Amino acid sequence: MITAAECKTYAEFVEKYQWYVYPVLSARISRIHGLGSRAEVAIDMGTGPGHLTAYLARDHADVVHAVDVNPAMHEIARATCERLDPPGKVFFDLADVHDLPYPDGHADLVVSYSCFHHWADPVRGLEECLRVLRPGGLLYLTDTDGARRDAGSIIKETVVEPEYFRFVAEAFEESVDRSAVAALVQSAGVSEFTLRDFVLEEEDVMAAIDDFPPGRPLPAVSEKELGAVSWELVIRKTR
Repeated sequence: MITAAECKTYAEFVEKYQWYVYPVLSARISRIHGLGSRAEVAIDMGTGPGHLTAYLARDHADVVHAVDVNPAMHEIARATCERLDPPGKVFFDLADVHDLPYPDGHADLVVSYSCFHHWADPVRGLEECLRVLRPGGLLYLTDTDGARRDAGSIIKETVVEPEYFRFVAEAFEESVDRSAVAALVQSAGVSEFTLRDFVLEEEDVMAAIDDFPPGRPLPAVSEKELGAVSWELVIRKTR
């Protein structure tokens, strides 16, 4: 578990280099997965600094559970949600993905961004996410592709601060290859799922553009240089 000071540094990294990801993810969930009406309950599995939690509470669910094992990260997430002031109610739950405190079928939507590589037992984590999901509910995960460690040298040209780049480097080092993700999902008892490259779609960016600070450009490293460095996993629970 990282220290409170490291949590603060990570939050600074997100604010400088990943600020655009969260509104785009929210737009992507709405577009691709057809969540036209607000869900009752969503879970942000690994809330981190809290940006995705805030967008879930704004765009998708009346109640959002912000799950993290680190109380220092919860303090940052709480401040983020207070600043963005979403209409949905947010609970900050100190919990572990391997043993979630929710009953079966508790949530309509479970989302996790860049947290899968921290799970000690990914199969158990997937099983728990699916257990707390209602039939018809959606599980959406995205994380770094461990096979793309070569991209680190290109990203380092943009993320020049060593204290920030360490989070990029650790994500590549700790993440598994996309092919291994498919095997883990199958080991969790799931036969029908979608696993593909995660890239920024123009339609999602345009849908989220009103949330971008005026005049602030997207980071200099483009997908044309890198290709896809992350994957996204979509599971619709059938029963």
